[in-house]
Amino acid sequence: VGVFVIVSSVVLFLFGINLGRGSVGFSGWVDNPNTLGLMLAAPLIILLARILDQEAGWKYKSLPLFSAGIIILLLTQSRGAVIFLSLSALAFWVARKGMSTAAVFAAVLLFIMVGWGPEVTELVSPILSQKYDLKIEEESLIGPRIEAWAFGWELFQYQPFFGHGIGSSQPIMEGRRFVDHHGLHFHSSYVTALVETGALGLSAMLLMLLTALIKGYRRLQFLRYCRTDGFAMSAVPWAILVGALGHGLVETWFLSAGSAAALLLWTMIGLILISPSPKLVRRKLSLPHRG
Repeated sequence: VGVFVIVSSVVLFLFGINLGRGSVGFSGWVDNPNTLGLMLAAPLIILLARILDQEAGWKYKSLPLFSAGIIILLLTQSRGAVIFLSLSALAFWVARKGMSTAAVFAAVLLFIMVGWGPEVTELVSPILSQKYDLKIEEESLIGPRIEAWAFGWELFQYQPFFGHGIGSSQPIMEGRRFVDHHGLHFHSSYVTALVETGALGLSAMLLMLLTALIKGYRRLQFLRYCRTDGFAMSAVPWAILVGALGHGLVETWFLSAGSAAALLLWTMIGLILISPSPKLVRRKLSLPHRG
């Protein structure tokens, strides 16, 4: 599926065909660039894992597809999808190096941002906010979204425990006029869960996500001492989960029925949760071999 999405998008771009609805970014044959970006994220993560594992033949088959997919992703200007892929790529590195190394990296990054924050922002802002014609766009990633998030907080206070009901966001948003925000959802999976399912529903969702995040990391730390090949492919479910947690901050899809991305995410979470725990694996490996 990912190969089809990448190849078809490349073909449409080469022929100058852009069928999206009124957006400056490239959307190919789907409705808008953010949709195409989300469709590209998971295939690119899998292709990256193939490249990292350096499987025979797959490295040279995956590298051209991965490169083409990255170009299409940048053309979509879907900054949320770029966050998704970037966090997933970082997750592969954390899984391989361990959390202590990641903490050192985070401390160095924080030091750079505190010391040279304005210079770094000035350097990368033209890249992160470019239009399809490569001109600078002043609108930030979360600017218009804050307006919807504030409205979501107001709604939460009316129904703080059980929320307004799953699927209630769209009819509620239809009756609200915003200054800058566009669309009929809150552009945040967490705000949507808070409004529709209340504090109890959001807590249940966060508990499941956090459990999968911790168990997945512990399992990968055990696997990296047990195997030398195929480690990156084993880390794909966890990497997708890490990327999705960041992407969900700015887009609504975690609880979207019928969403292929949501189905993929919860399938990855299920794979992590049902996987044997490291303690169980150690116990089984310590058993005497009986032929």
